[in-house]
Amino acid sequence: WILYKYYGDTTVLRNAYQGMKQYVDFIGSTATDQYFLNWGIGDWLEVGAEHKGFPSRTPLEQTSTTAYFHYAKLLSETAALLGFRQDAILYNALAGNIRNAFNKRFFNDTTGLYADDSQTSQILPLYLGLAPDNKRELVLQQLINNIRKREGHLSTGFVGYLYLLYGLTDLGYAGLVYEMAGKKDYPGWGFMLKDGGTNLWESWTGIAYNFSSLGGIGNWFFQALAGINPDPQAPGFRNILFKPNFVPALQRAEA
Repeated sequence: WILYKYYGDTTVLRNAYQGMKQYVDFIGSTATDQYFLNWGIGDWLEVGAEHKGFPSRTPLEQTSTTAYFHYAKLLSETAALLGFRQDAILYNALAGNIRNAFNKRFFNDTTGLYADDSQTSQILPLYLGLAPDNKRELVLQQLINNIRKREGHLSTGFVGYLYLLYGLTDLGYAGLVYEMAGKKDYPGWGFMLKDGGTNLWESWTGIAYNFSSLGGIGNWFFQALAGINPDPQAPGFRNILFKPNFVPALQRAEA
């Protein structure tokens, strides 16, 4: 889907379509209570879990079920694009059912929390469209509260950090992302540089080096600061959306 968005060529989608369907159907066959997955590594190496790997604050069942929803939604959009109307309807309905079940199980509509202390658990439903429409502001506010409680630091691992970058930017908080990106103490990219890092690490503490897993910040520079974005309605950059974010703490940017 990303290749299509950036190059505007449906060939990769046509070639992959049957495999995409088979994979979504397969992971659905492993679900419990119809819609819940509980396998994979989750928000791998989230802050505080670097030495054992598996997340302690972000429930594995949330990230894997969110992925199931995301794949079903993308498959529905792909089917519609390729003219497979019945598949588009089927997988759109599946995504809707997963969304309803997900919120019923995990969402506290009083507090706005999906988990007690997880930035990933808050941003995934916001960015991917799982959060109830009338509760999005509450979910966002709890996310902002968590970041402020951590004095402007992120707490995510592999899964959450990328959505935190783009989700907060889309919601009007590019300045906060820039603040997190520039932190020179643990955890963050500034800490990597200050600690002598000359390439990207696998984790915020540097367990493995020359590892691109946390490299999405580079793309964020182009999309959020320079503001160069593909137009979803005209993929392949037939239209280009220029939408720079004027971050008060940054004097200039060039791309």
